[in-house]
Amino acid sequence: MDTPWRGGLRQRLAPYRLRHLLRTIQSVVVPGERAWQYARHLGFNEHQIFRGLYGVDYESLSRLHQIRQESGWPRTFLFVGRYSPEKAIDVLVNAYEQYRSQIPDPWPLICCGQGEFARQIAASEFIRDLGFVQPSDMHRIWLGAGVFVIPSRYDPWPLALVEACAAGLPVIASQACGSAVECVRDRSNGLLIAKDNVDDLCRAMVESHTAFDRLPRMGVVSRALAEPYSAEAWSYRWSHILQRSIANQRLT
Repeated sequence: MDTPWRGGLRQRLAPYRLRHLLRTIQSVVVPGERAWQYARHLGFNEHQIFRGLYGVDYESLSRLHQIRQESGWPRTFLFVGRYSPEKAIDVLVNAYEQYRSQIPDPWPLICCGQGEFARQIAASEFIRDLGFVQPSDMHRIWLGAGVFVIPSRYDPWPLALVEACAAGLPVIASQACGSAVECVRDRSNGLLIAKDNVDDLCRAMVESHTAFDRLPRMGVVSRALAEPYSAEAWSYRWSHILQRSIANQRLT
């Protein structure tokens, strides 16, 4: 499960409403801290909860940082994700327009995705919309980016953020992004912003622009934070989880 703990009434009642189902569950695998906290609230003991639900192709993505640095760091913002309300596309578009009004030489914003807010992106003459990009073609997109931006309103554990870090990109992420807990350190490898805040996102874009010389160093930190989510580490974790589950099943 990747549902994060948010503290609402529905989640607070879940241990009682789902008690019969929860008793049948032996173990829970979560991506990170916020889902771990929810699993604890549901009544699972610490030894029943495993972290590491997701993994990324770290080996190939991590090579992009060196290539990007040798060829000249791109002056480009990149968004990858669904064009949907929870991704705060409206905030992204408005903040980018505000950023352009404050900077004499603004960077382009490239968007990859599809969804109901596609028209809002298309309406901006300064945003380059690539639409849905096949996973096999994403490496050239990551390579051509300078800063990754993800201002979501609600995002349990966005893998795109982890992939961006694996590719050695600095990240601007809202506090609503679950994977930012594990992969973003404010002003070390990126900037954390408040959700639903156009001014905050605009300031972060301006700061990233003016701190251009620091971006490669921030990318090094991003890669280090993403390394625990490599495919190799993911495979090792799942092997351990399954072995533990099988052993526990034999004991019951």
